Amino acid sequence: MAVIEHAIEIAAPIDRVFAVSQDYAVRYNWDPFPRSLTLLDNSGEVGIGSRTRVVGKSGLAMTVAFVQWRPPFVAAIVMTEGPWLFQRFAGSWTFRIAAENRTWVKFRYVVKLRHWALPWLSEPIAALWFGWDVKARLRGLKHYCEKDFAKT
Repeated sequence: MAVIEHAIEIAAPIDRVFAVSQDYAVRYNWDPFPRSLTLLDNSGEVGIGSRTRVVGKSGLAMTVAFVQWRPPFVAAIVMTEGPWLFQRFAGSWTFRIAAENRTWVKFRYVVKLRHWALPWLSEPIAALWFGWDVKARLRGLKHYCEKDFAKT
């Protein structure tokens, strides 16, 4: 099982950073990963139990369900449908106040691949690939929030 975890400090208030991270309308402005994000439930709002279809620019597609939702502190998902090579996939984004108008953000993912290949080799490779992706996503969130916050 691969665990990928990276964090960054963002010069913007926690409420704003959390809201930006979960707003699908602005997500494409900062997040380099998704090609499309589709909320599958009729409520139009994210919360525990709500499901989202995520398609990455790489073609990776999965349906995830929110298992934790505590704005502005945590949003966590688990894969309910996904690529055959993933046995399990889960992620959490946690947010905490670092200082006044500063937020500490941590993205954590757990990936368990099916044993189609040597796990001692394939899971570290998956961790490297997801690690690069997670770092790029955090940098994108930081840039967007800090640029946006500086305007106000």
